[in-house]
Parts: sequence; structure tokens; C-alpha cells
Amino acid sequence: MVRADIPAGYMIAQAMHAAIDICMKNNELMQEWWTTSNTVVVMQVADEQAVLDLAQKAKEKDVHAVVFHEPAMNGQ
Repeated sequence: MVRADIPAGYMIAQAMHAAIDICMKNNELMQEWWTTSNTVVVMQVADEQAVLDLAQKAKEKDVHAVVFHEPAMNGQ
């Protein structure tokens, strides 16, 4: 999920950082994904709070997720 309230360049950068982060933290899971699915979907949500809410829901359902905070945006 990316935030709709930030410029496209930041959206792309944050999505890339999050993708790399989850790959580095879950190598075995990513290998399975690579060989069985290899599907990537990027969707927008309204703002940072919506991202945090979805991340919490993912955690509650034991779904792997990461939230990236952009230092160039004061940690948003």
C-alpha cells in the first residue's frame, strides 16, 4: 500500500524500500513467492494512518508486512 497524499516519486521510493525490506527479512518466504506467484500489486490508501491501520490488521492476521518511514519526509 502506498499513500495517496504524497508525490508519486515518494510513493515509488517507499514501495521499493518496503519491498526490499520484506525480502531481506523473509528470504525463505520471498523464495517461495518468487517460484509460485511472482505477482506484485500496488494499491493506494488515503494517508499514513490508513497504512498504519492496514499494517496492524495484517499483523493481527499473521500476514507479513513492513512499514517504511521516509527519513527525507521527517520519518513519515
